[in-house]
Amino acid sequence: MPARWTPGGRGLVEAQVRPRADRGMTPAQPFAEPPPAAPDPPGAQEPFGPAATAAVIREIIRQREARSSVAPGDYFSDPAWDILLDFTAARLEERAVTLERACRATTISEAAALRWIKAMVRDGVVTRHFDGDQPQVRTSDAAHARMLDYVGSAAAGLRPHLCGDPAKAH
Repeated sequence: MPARWTPGGRGLVEAQVRPRADRGMTPAQPFAEPPPAAPDPPGAQEPFGPAATAAVIREIIRQREARSSVAPGDYFSDPAWDILLDFTAARLEERAVTLERACRATTISEAAALRWIKAMVRDGVVTRHFDGDQPQVRTSDAAHARMLDYVGSAAAGLRPHLCGDPAKAH
């Protein structure tokens, strides 16, 4: 088997995950925290309240998993989105997410999931903290707000179709 050489003498894996700037790419801009706003009443940000919004997200996750019956392989693989959906639902449910659980939220290997989480932490989408000696992760405040906006917008867009008012559908 021929030796695998990469620039700088790095191995194949290290070359694949080296920083974006080393690959001539522009670094991603981290999520900016949303500007301070007037406080909303409890549960006002979630389109249906925290529990119902988490249930909507869990249903989105179930539907994403069901797509695998349509075609074999990784046609529908989107690990970053799967991780973000799981973290958002867990935050609404007020459940801690360990790194181990985060890796199980995807259909990719643990090593690949950890690389995605590391990138999401770097870009400000996810924050890491420790509860004792257990590393935990969650969506950043800015990413969480954007996910709630997305879920609310998606639900509002579907409502006319599901509630029998096609005149209001886009």
